[in-house]
Amino acid sequence: MRCLGLRQRRPLLNERVDELLASAQNATDEATYLQALADVQQIVAYDDPAGIYFALPEWITVLRADIGGFALHPVVSSRLDYHSLYRKA
Repeated sequence: MRCLGLRQRRPLLNERVDELLASAQNATDEATYLQALADVQQIVAYDDPAGIYFALPEWITVLRADIGGFALHPVVSSRLDYHSLYRKA
């Protein structure tokens, strides 16, 4: 069985994970099933941990003097609300 790794966007090829998944699939009792899945989760979490990428890029925005209503999005700084823009009289 091939698991899809989340970070690398390619299949996770791990023979031990395959063995544990087969063991869980063929388990005859709940304890064996849960232990196999716990071991799989530990391996996958260690090999492909969650990644949180955070950056604060510096955005330089140039507007004409007669344009109003410009505001940066509070979360996604590259997202502009064009509907709030207006031309000053």
